[in-house]
Amino acid sequence: MKNLVCIFLLMTVYWSCSKHVETEKYQYKRNNIIQVKDKLVEIPTDSLMFSSHCRPYIIDNYLLIADYKSYDHLLHLLDKNTFRYITGFTYWGQGPGEIANMGTVGIDHSHRSFNVTDYGKQAMFRYNLDSVIANPDYVPERKVEIHADKIIRDYQYINDSSCIGLVLEPISSSDFKVATGILNTNNGEFTLMPYVHPKIKKKRACFDASLKHGLYVECYYKQNLMTICTLNGELKYNIYGGSNWTENQRGRFEYYQQAAFVKDRIFVLYLNDSAYINHPVMGLMGNMATKFLVFDLNGDYIATLETGYRIRYFCYDEGNNRIILNLDDGMQLAYLSLDGLIDS
Repeated sequence: MKNLVCIFLLMTVYWSCSKHVETEKYQYKRNNIIQVKDKLVEIPTDSLMFSSHCRPYIIDNYLLIADYKSYDHLLHLLDKNTFRYITGFTYWGQGPGEIANMGTVGIDHSHRSFNVTDYGKQAMFRYNLDSVIANPDYVPERKVEIHADKIIRDYQYINDSSCIGLVLEPISSSDFKVATGILNTNNGEFTLMPYVHPKIKKKRACFDASLKHGLYVECYYKQNLMTICTLNGELKYNIYGGSNWTENQRGRFEYYQQAAFVKDRIFVLYLNDSAYINHPVMGLMGNMATKFLVFDLNGDYIATLETGYRIRYFCYDEGNNRIILNLDDGMQLAYLSLDGLIDS
């Protein structure tokens, strides 16, 4: 009987260790570097004036641009195939149909609509794509109230009434907690994901989710760590960019800046440098990555795409198999075709 108990305990320990090894991955070499600078194609904007703080999104056959420093319209639609300008809409302000303090945009692909978070009015406003195209002065629906205790960013819809993203919870006048969670857009209630990395003291991360693959990914700004979980918050993999991944809990060094699912890959903007630089004219300013790390859905490293340009934001255009980039370096908007670039 004692022997059976010992065997059972040994099997339990072995199973626990095996599970730990399966979920924890360390990558010491990421040196498959592909130079793609000459493959970037500038997107002509003609007489359009976008600020340097533009974030692109894809919805249906359109490229939606949120311009955070605009003196005119905050939101713009272009044909994603030809980049022909369609319309601009929504102004800064407190009036009906205006946005006081624009946050991130959440795309609802199944209903051809999108939400715009307004931190000033403490609400998420829902825009119908067809209505915007037909009438740029269209006033969006006030979809859900934002309460002071929690807000959501970098979100996307899971179904008609739920979206998943990063949830920010203020804990003081100068600090906040970050967690992945689901917002019920009918009642404004949040459900936080159960997995939390035990060694992260102060979480700051970028995020994306894939309904197709049933996964979400968190990539940490201050730690060389990427976490992949199911949409239920079950850990699949922690991917560490080396053994000293926790060195920078309070430092200025920065690793990841934006993540996105691209077909059956994960693309991540990777800085691996100081978060700030001294510009000769602008002074101290934020540093931006020029390269993408490419992983498979298990977090295994595939390649590094070096663009040679400072990238502020990007999005993936699945229909054309290309990524759209907002650059802060020579060109403002550009695209990179992925055809033949990384073989499956």
